[in-house]
This record gives sequence, C-alpha cells and structure tokens, in this order.
Amino acid sequence: MVTLKRVGVSSAFKIGAMIGLITSFITGLIFVVLQAAFVSTFTRLAASSMGTVAGDPVFQSAELNFLTAFGIVGLCVFFVVYIVASTIFGGIGGILYALAYNLASRWVGGLEIELEEEPGKRKRSSVADDIYE
Repeated sequence: MVTLKRVGVSSAFKIGAMIGLITSFITGLIFVVLQAAFVSTFTRLAASSMGTVAGDPVFQSAELNFLTAFGIVGLCVFFVVYIVASTIFGGIGGILYALAYNLASRWVGGLEIELEEEPGKRKRSSVADDIYE
C-alpha cells in the first residue's frame, strides 16, 4: 500500500482546468447543436406563419435571416465563453480541492492506494533507484 500524503496544487489546477475544458466542450457542443436545431425550426415556423407583412415578403425573409444569423453568432459566442469560464473555474476548483485534501490528509491521513507493477515494464528509473538496487 502506498499513501498519498499531499496533492500538488499546480498539478491539481492543470488537471481541473483540463477536466473543465473537456466536459464543457462536450456539453457545450451538445447544447449548441440542440439550440441551433431549435432556432432553425423556429425560423421555419415563423416564416411559414407570418404570411406577408405590409405586402413585402422579401423584407420578412431578410429580417428572419438576420435574426437567425444573430442567434447562431450568439450561440458561438456563448460556446467560447462557456469553455473559457469552465476551464478557469475548473482550475480554481482543482486548487480548492487540492488544498482541502492536503488539509484533511494532515488530520486523518491520506488515501491508501495499492499499485501493481507489471513484470518487465518499468516506467521510470531514477538515480536513487539505481543506487539502492
């Protein structure tokens, strides 16, 4: 058994930021696709139910195209801001969890982990390992 006594705060920030980035990219992409489908459907329904306003169907079409484009641009901006914010907050969350873990491990001890090394596969060799073998 190996006991994990302390978590590095900088590595926890990096891992938290990457987890935030990956999860926000996946969930944001799903949201954007669903929202784009909704906007497209809403635009088609609005265009078919509007008829002619002031006898000018070309104006309606241009107006609906503008609103659709505005909605798509808004979705793209939301997607980028969501990813950036989730990455930053994921990193900050990683820092807070690392600090909390380090404090708790001082009080009650760290996590006990059992590691198994495959025979013939050694990942790293340090100078200290070479001296003591």
